[in-house]
Parts: sequence; structure tokens; C-alpha cells
Amino acid sequence: LAERVGRRLPAALLRAVIVVGAADARPVTSGFAIHAWSDVMAGSASRRAHRVIDTDITAILYTSGSTGKPKGVVLSHRNMVVGAKSVAQYLENRADDRILSVLPLSFDAGFSQLTTAFHVGASVTLINYLLPRDVIASCAAERITGPTAVPPRWIQPAQLDWPDAARESLRYFANTGGRMPKPTLDRLRAALPKSAPYLMYGLAESFRSTYLPP
Repeated sequence: LAERVGRRLPAALLRAVIVVGAADARPVTSGFAIHAWSDVMAGSASRRAHRVIDTDITAILYTSGSTGKPKGVVLSHRNMVVGAKSVAQYLENRADDRILSVLPLSFDAGFSQLTTAFHVGASVTLINYLLPRDVIASCAAERITGPTAVPPRWIQPAQLDWPDAARESLRYFANTGGRMPKPTLDRLRAALPKSAPYLMYGLAESFRSTYLPP
């Protein structure tokens, strides 16, 4: 496997490979080093651990600038954890939730689908869809309990038919990143009468700390 990886990746991208298993199973390669996991762990024991605290930077996420200029927002570990707790609390996320992630993970709302799921032990289905009907099909196939999207991504699915298989597992649907048009919300309420709508607001710096209760 290490040899195949080396052939596919240029030397500028691949510097080292760590192999798990027997040390004598390491192949001879050129262009990158191969280390045994046991050797790496033995060497790390003598190194001083890097100090990590909750105010350290953990990510720079993109914001489109709906209330200002587009920019990268620097977030700390505390931002991530508190944001996950806040959103998971009011959405009442739990371990048996199946969250549908239709937003880019470089967008704070998209990444929040992962962090809120991690916080409560739920599962996340990632989808890079082409058509609005793909979202509905994924809700049915994956037994989704909660999708979150931005207004443009709700407008078209709201105009389609939602079969029972897609509706019966949905506990809530959520909107963020802008105002959901009232006609769109009305259509979603009619199509998903048993699902609670959450309209969420918040700067990328503070995640969706504000919401309109269903």
C-alpha cells in the first residue's frame, strides 16, 4: 500500500508514511521515509507535550459576509465546544439523531453539523448533491432526523413532494445564514407537519447562538 501511495502522490506532498504492524514488513522506497508506529511512539514519549488550552486557535472558517465583508473567522477550541453545546441544546440533539449535512464544512454552519453530532454522539450523513430531490431522497434513505440548510437550499426542496419515507423520521428542520422567505417556511410546514422548524441566527464568531423557537 505504501508503494502504491508513493507512486500516486508527488514527492512534494508525501514526506513520510507511518506503518502499523510488523517493522520488518516495511518496503524499501525512494522519495519518502517509512516509519514503524512503535518507533514513532517510542520517540514521542521523550518529547515535551505541546501546551494546549481552550483559547488556542483551532480553525479559521469562512464567512460569506451577509452582514459585512467576506472574511476568515479565527475560532478557538472554546468557540467550537460552546457553539456545539449551544446548538445541540436548543435543537435537543441526542445520540439517536441522524443529521444530514448539506452545507460545506468550510462554512461554520456546515462544520457545526459535525460538532453538534460529536457533542451528543449522533451520526452525520455527508451529501454533495446535484439536485434538490437528492436531499429528499437522502432523508428517506438515511432516516434523517434533522437537516440544516441556508435559504437558497430550502426554496427548491420546499416546492417538491416529500414522500412519507422522507417525512416520518424528520424531527426538525433548521435554517441559518439568512432569512427564510415566509412562503418557503409555509410550504415546508405544510409538507412536514410533524417536524419542528428552527430559524437560527448568529455571527460566525459565535455560531448560531440565537434562534426563533418553533
